[in-house]
Amino acid sequence: MAKGIYTKLVVLTVGLALLVSLACSSAPAAPVAPVEVIKEVEVIKEVEVVKEVEVIKEVIKEVEVAVPAVATAGAVEKPGKLGGMLKVGGYAKPKHFDIQQSTTVNNLMPQGYIYNTLLKFTAESDGAEIGPDLASGWEVSDDGKDYTFDLREGVTFHDGSAFTAADVVATYDRIINPPEGVLSMRQYMFGDVTGVSAIDDTTVKFSLTKPQVTFAKNVASGWNVIYSKENLEANDFNLRETGLEAPGTGPFKIGDYEIGEYYGTVKFVDYWDEGKPYLDGVTHYKMGNEATKLAALMAGEIDVAIPIPPADEAMIKKSHPEILTSHVAYFNFTLFQFNQNRPPFDDVRVRRAILLGYDQVTGNYSDTSWMCGTTGGWMPQACQMGQWDRSEAVLRGTPGFRLPTDADIAEAKQLLKDAGFAESSTIKILGRGTKSGDSFAFQADHLSRVLDINVEVEGVDSSTFYDLATAGDFDVALFGGGGTAFDDPSEIWDKYLLPGAGQNYGNFDNAAITQRLSDIRGEFDEAKRRQLVMDTHELLDEHVPYIPSRWQGRVFAWSSDVKGLAADPRIIAGLYNAPVMRAWEWAWLDR
Repeated sequence: MAKGIYTKLVVLTVGLALLVSLACSSAPAAPVAPVEVIKEVEVIKEVEVVKEVEVIKEVIKEVEVAVPAVATAGAVEKPGKLGGMLKVGGYAKPKHFDIQQSTTVNNLMPQGYIYNTLLKFTAESDGAEIGPDLASGWEVSDDGKDYTFDLREGVTFHDGSAFTAADVVATYDRIINPPEGVLSMRQYMFGDVTGVSAIDDTTVKFSLTKPQVTFAKNVASGWNVIYSKENLEANDFNLRETGLEAPGTGPFKIGDYEIGEYYGTVKFVDYWDEGKPYLDGVTHYKMGNEATKLAALMAGEIDVAIPIPPADEAMIKKSHPEILTSHVAYFNFTLFQFNQNRPPFDDVRVRRAILLGYDQVTGNYSDTSWMCGTTGGWMPQACQMGQWDRSEAVLRGTPGFRLPTDADIAEAKQLLKDAGFAESSTIKILGRGTKSGDSFAFQADHLSRVLDINVEVEGVDSSTFYDLATAGDFDVALFGGGGTAFDDPSEIWDKYLLPGAGQNYGNFDNAAITQRLSDIRGEFDEAKRRQLVMDTHELLDEHVPYIPSRWQGRVFAWSSDVKGLAADPRIIAGLYNAPVMRAWEWAWLDR
C-alpha cells in the first residue's frame, strides 16, 4: 500500500469534544473557546483509517488550547515540575516474573511500565482508541490479512542494546508458538496469525488467515510487551525466574527491590519519548487489603492506593478532599469452571442443572465490596462500561441468571436425575481462599439446600490451586477470571472457550461454539457482529461451559499533588492497558 511524504497547510479546530469532564469536580466543565491553529507541518499521506487517526492525534498534540489547570478526561496534564519518587501501594506479589505467562495484575502493575508494546490504548482517549508505541505507524492490506508495522528508530533497551524487528519477531513467536515449558496466556489472541516476519530492521509484517476485528487491540494489549530477543535466548525463552531483570524499552528500569515486599524503578534517561518520564522513579509496595492501602494513603505514607474499598469512596471525598479517585474498568469476574474431562461434568445436563440452581442475585449482593454488585451474564455489565452483555432486565428474566424460581429448581432436579446424578452425591469446589470465596461459600450452601446435593469447598493457597488446576485435578474450580485486556467477546470468550486456550482449565470443547467465535472475530459489520454475539449468549446458556459471576470494578485513589492522572468521573477503559499500567510515564509531583 503506497504512502508518501508531502507538506500542506493543516487547519484544525479543537473544541469541547476534547474536554469530556473535569478531574476534580462532578460539575460540567466550563465552556472553553475553540482555538483555530494554522500550521505548516510535514505529515504522512495515509489511505488506511487507522493511519488517519494516528496522524490526526499527533497534530492535535501540537495545538495549544486554553484549558483549566486541572486534569481532564481526554487530556494529559503538562508537567509543572520534574523529579521526585512516587510511592504506590498496590498489587505487587507475583508468583513469577514472566508477564506473558501471567494473568495477574501482580505482575503487570510493578513490571508493565518497564516495557513498551507495538501499539497502545492511548491515555488521551481514556483507552478508547489505538495509537503508536514502538511502532511509529502501521498499514493494513486491502484484504485485511497483512499488517505491516514501521518501527521507531534509535530505540534502545535498558541494557544499551538496540531495539530492532528481530525483538518483535522473537517476542511474538514465543506468544504464538511457545516452546516446551512456557505457558503462553495470550496465544488465543493470535490464532489467526500464520507468520511474523522481519522485512528489515525497522519493519515487521504479521500475516493472518483472515481479517480479524480485534487484531490491533490485541497488539495494543498491555500484556504483549516487547522483550529483547537476546535476553529471551539467554534464558531459554522462559522468564519466570529472571523476568524482573529482563531489560525493556520503557520509561523506567528496574531498581532496588525485595521480592514479595517492594519493587523500585528508576527513570530511564535514554527513553525514546524525549522528555519523559517526569518522575525520578516509582516504588510499588506489596500491602495488605484495600482498607490497609487506604489508611496508608490518608496517613501520607504512600501517594497512590490501588485499589481502595468502593464503599469508602464517598467518605473519602468528604473527609479528605485532597484525595482524588477514579473508577477503573476491570473486565474481570469470578467463574465456576467445570472439569469436563471428569464425570459427571462432561454431561451438559449436570452443568445446566447447577446453573439453574445458582443464585446470581443474592450471591452477588451478599458481598458488597465489589464496585459492580448486580448480577452479570456472559460479558461485563454496563456498570463496568460493558457493551456486549444482555440488559439487566433480560438477565433478570433468564434462568440461571435470575433468582431461581420453583420451576428452575424443579427443572434442575429433573436434569440431575436424568443424568444419573444421585441425590446426596458430592461436588467439591476448589478455591483459593480469596475474598471471592465468601460468595462461593454462600453458593455451596445454597446449592446443597435447593438441589439436595452435597457441595464442599476446599480452600488452598494459590500455588497449590494452579498446580491442581493445570493438572486437571479438580471437580469444579473457583477462578478469578483475570487479565482481560478490553471489553470484547473475542478477548473475553476466546481465552475460556477455545480448545487449548490458556485459561480453559475445564477443557471445554464444542465445535459449534468454536466456529461461532471464529465468525465473531471475522465479522466487521457492527450490527451483524452484535447479533452473532447476542445469539451466542443463548448458546452458552445451553452448553454452560462455566458459570460467570460477579463482574468486578476497582476504585483507585491518590493524593491531589500527584498530577497527570485523570480523576472522577472518568472511568478508565481497561486496567491492564497503557492508560493505567503506564500512567507513571506522564505523572508528576506538585511538591
